[in-house]
Amino acid sequence: MDISMFDWIRQNLPDGSKILEFGSGTGTIELAKHYQVTSIEDLSEWMGVAKEAEYIYAPLQNNWYDWTPLEVLRDKTFDLILVDGPFDLDQRYGVVEWFKENPSVFGEAVLILDDNNYELCIDMVIDFKNLGWNHIHQCFCPTEEADHHWGVYQKIYECSECASEFVKLSESHKCCVAKL
Repeated sequence: MDISMFDWIRQNLPDGSKILEFGSGTGTIELAKHYQVTSIEDLSEWMGVAKEAEYIYAPLQNNWYDWTPLEVLRDKTFDLILVDGPFDLDQRYGVVEWFKENPSVFGEAVLILDDNNYELCIDMVIDFKNLGWNHIHQCFCPTEEADHHWGVYQKIYECSECASEFVKLSESHKCCVAKL
């Protein structure tokens, strides 16, 4: 995580918010100082790097995190979901399939896709857009080592009764129920 992403999160997410992070790192240490961080990690050496974060060890299986350890997340919601893992970019597409099976986990969240402009991540980005996620912010950060790209996405949920739009799934469910 570069400083521009950390700054965006700090400016847009209140302290104490819940973050689900796919792929832990040194940025997790800083995030955990301000937020409730749950980090999914496939490499044992990154487990526990941020003492204040909760870690779920999920080794890679079929090019993405093993779904079995992630079952504890099914009934949880998060304010931000950060996809910065697995390390190999071509393995990140698995988050799309996991979203399709667990949409409520994403229902209150904005989504940050790290490295979203790389060719290996384009299908993931396109499929999230096709699933209703709008691209609301893009960062291009040139560095001496390599250019860094990341984007922020937000899903719009529609009330099934009146078609009003909401950015949180729970708000769309309450819309016309309150009018009954």
